[in-house]
Amino acid sequence: MYYVAFFGFIWFLIFTLLKKSWIRTLFLFFFGMLILLVGISRIYLGAHWSSDVLGAYFLGTLLLIVGIQFYLWGKNRIMTN
Repeated sequence: MYYVAFFGFIWFLIFTLLKKSWIRTLFLFFFGMLILLVGISRIYLGAHWSSDVLGAYFLGTLLLIVGIQFYLWGKNRIMTN
């Protein structure tokens, strides 16, 4: 769950802060694959059921949305003062 929020937030920052380039695309692909492959590896290693991983993706996405909203709120608040 936390890996989705953490790597997802890094993905969001790269997407919003870097200009379009092949390096940005490479970073976006890398962090997107990290999110996907961590969940798949947990199932493959037998550490979790697929329903656990899907639930972690769901809760991690909710946590990511809250984190992004908090970041945007703070950024707007600091930049306007």
